Amino acid sequence: MRGHRFTTLDSFRGLFAVAVALFHLPVAYSVQGSPLLRYAYLYVDFFFVLSGFVMSFAFSQAITTRTMLPFIVRRFGRLWPLHASIILGFVLIEALLLLAPAPPPGEAGAKIPFTGAFSLDLLAQQLLFLDGFGLSEIIGWNIPSWSISAEFWVCVLFALVFAAFRKQGVVVMGGLGAVAGLVIVAFADGTMDTNIDLGFVRCVYGFAAGCVTFAIYRRRQDAWSNSAVEIAMVVAALLYVWAAGPNVWGYAAPLVFSVVIYVFAVSTDGIVSRLLRARWLQTIGERSYSIYLIHSLVIYLMLIVCTGIERRTSIEIIGAVPGQVIPVIDAAGPYALWVNNAITAFYVFLVVYLAGVTYRRIEVPTRNFFNRIAGRVRPVSDGTGGIAAAEAAAPVVKGGAAGR
Repeated sequence: MRGHRFTTLDSFRGLFAVAVALFHLPVAYSVQGSPLLRYAYLYVDFFFVLSGFVMSFAFSQAITTRTMLPFIVRRFGRLWPLHASIILGFVLIEALLLLAPAPPPGEAGAKIPFTGAFSLDLLAQQLLFLDGFGLSEIIGWNIPSWSISAEFWVCVLFALVFAAFRKQGVVVMGGLGAVAGLVIVAFADGTMDTNIDLGFVRCVYGFAAGCVTFAIYRRRQDAWSNSAVEIAMVVAALLYVWAAGPNVWGYAAPLVFSVVIYVFAVSTDGIVSRLLRARWLQTIGERSYSIYLIHSLVIYLMLIVCTGIERRTSIEIIGAVPGQVIPVIDAAGPYALWVNNAITAFYVFLVVYLAGVTYRRIEVPTRNFFNRIAGRVRPVSDGTGGIAAAEAAAPVVKGGAAGR
């Protein structure tokens, strides 16, 4: 197996990260209501399945009781530093808002710093990777971070399972995934859009599906290329998201995405695979984890700026939506849609650009730092070559659930 086989999956992850960023964007742009964006929460299940697939590829045969702790240190170092850095950005904004004049009562976007979703108790949950266990009723601070928290603890579970059961680890993970899927069916609220309440369970379901998918893939490693199959797979997956997003069929998302991942891990040179190897898509894939985590911070800043513009001018740009906590950016006037689309395009550009900065300045240096720490935790040389060797074997598909 070679890491370059998975470059197309990296591009998928980047595109889905951008779709999630658009899903959360409170702007009335042209395709805001498209089912492919309205149900983009299903793409998070693609991230979970891909993480299980890649972790199995890189580490399932390398994890032992001796290498388990270095593996966990590496995963912590891959996920937590950027997560904590984005949270710090939110904290700084809240601190600055304490110094700003209070907005008029009832104004759209009016809030009291460090309250509600930005309370200090929710801050502690996020920093400790505990916001995917149903400990609170709302998502605090950085909206997507629940999935990062869930994935970290599922990686710990993955390490424990494979250290204890070795070759039978995939069977145990498959069993845990099946149980998790049944829990989702029994307790989710009719759709797969469950996060802080069943976030950990949802991640176990998807991650385990990825582990099983890799086990199937490993039995047949011969690559083939079939453009028709690739096109059919993409169309089928998008139609699934379109149709299954708002109903119980969404519970099958990890299974559907497992098929997608298997097809594009095996079919390496069809027309879709060739398109997805374009450099700009590979760049987005490389930045996917940063895109996934930083976009909520960008949205928060946009809302603050637009609120300030509206308050100081006669331009109408912010409006409250009944039943929705976050106000919507919706320009008034004959060119409103053009303005909204321009704001959306700028938002995507800014998120991808800033993701490049955080990837280079935060992700890479901190990952290398924690890798060095992991190398000192325990000797990593065993019969498999150790965790360091395993990680070196899979350089292409990187990141966490979105960066996954």
